[in-house]
Amino acid sequence: MILDCLSPAFPRSARILMLCCSGSLRAACGVAGGGSKASLSVHFARSGNVGELNAKDSSQETVIGLMGMLAGSFVVSHISSTWATWLSLMLLLAVHLGTNFKAVTAVALRTLNRQRTNVVCSAFLDTGEILTPRQAARRERIFERDGVLRWGESRVLGNAEIGVKLTALIRSLHQSPECKKKGEEGVSLTELANVFQNEKHLLWYDVQKRLVTICLKEKVSPEEQLKSWVHALVLAKEIRHRWPKGGADNSNRPSQQALLDIVRETLDDIGMSFTPMSQRLREAGWDLGAPVLETVPGYRVGICSIEITSAGGGRDDTTAKGGEAKKDI
Repeated sequence: MILDCLSPAFPRSARILMLCCSGSLRAACGVAGGGSKASLSVHFARSGNVGELNAKDSSQETVIGLMGMLAGSFVVSHISSTWATWLSLMLLLAVHLGTNFKAVTAVALRTLNRQRTNVVCSAFLDTGEILTPRQAARRERIFERDGVLRWGESRVLGNAEIGVKLTALIRSLHQSPECKKKGEEGVSLTELANVFQNEKHLLWYDVQKRLVTICLKEKVSPEEQLKSWVHALVLAKEIRHRWPKGGADNSNRPSQQALLDIVRETLDDIGMSFTPMSQRLREAGWDLGAPVLETVPGYRVGICSIEITSAGGGRDDTTAKGGEAKKDI
C-alpha cells in the first residue's frame, strides 16, 4: 500500500518496478494470510464445524468491509493536503498492525510447533511444571527464527532440521574437523542406528554448525516426532553445558565418540521422562496428534535387515548362531 502511494512521485520506469513489487508483496501477504486463517479456523472449530465457522467469518468480514468503506468516505472528504493524507495513512496502518499484533498474541494454540515445544518442554524439564496453552502463549515470540533450539527464554542453543534426507545425516556424521584432519571416518551410521534401534528417529549433532540433524523413520507418529525434537533440545543443552564454547575452540571440541555417548545418555533420559510428560501434556489441554513440527514436506528413512553369512570357518563378533548375523541398514 505504501509503495502504491509512493509510485506517482517516481519516474515511469521506477514506478512500474514499484507497482510490480507492490503486487508481489500483496500476493505473498494473501498466501500467508490464507494459510494462517485456515489454521485458526481449525483451531477454533472445536466441534468440527469448520464450514459454519468460515461462513460466519465471511459475514463478519463483509460487514467490517462496508463499515470501512463508510469510514473511508468520511475521512477522504475531510483530507485535502498531502501531509494530512500521509499522516492518516500512517496512523491507520499503525492501528491496523497494532490490533493484528494484539489479536495474534491473544490466540493460544493447542498444537506443539517447534517454538512451543521448546518453551513447554524446557519448563517441564527444569521445574516439573507443564505449561497450559495459555501460559505458553504468553512466553511465545511472534518473530522467532525457524528451527531454533532455545531453552526457555535464554539464549539460542543451536538449530535443528527435522525430516531431512539420510544423506544430510551422513554428511553431518563425517564432516567433523578432527576426523578430516586425521583421515578418520568418525562414528559410523551402523553405530548410530544401533543406538536408535527401538526409536522412530535418528539424529546427530554437528558441533561446528551447532546443528542437530533429525531423520524420521517410516510410520513415525506425531508424538514420536515430538520426542525426536525434545531429544534434540536436550542434546543441544547438554553439549552446551559440557562445552560452553560450543566447539569454537578446536582444543575444547568434543570427540565423535564423546558425542555418541551423550546422544545415548540423553536418549535414555528422554525415554524415561517422555511418557509421563506426554500424559501430562494431554491433561493440560495440548493436542499431540497434530504433526506440526515439519514445516515442509519431509523424508522418511526405511530400516531393513539383511542376513550376512560367514563364508570361512572363522567367526567375528558380529556373527550370531549358525554363522549368520542380522544388521540394520
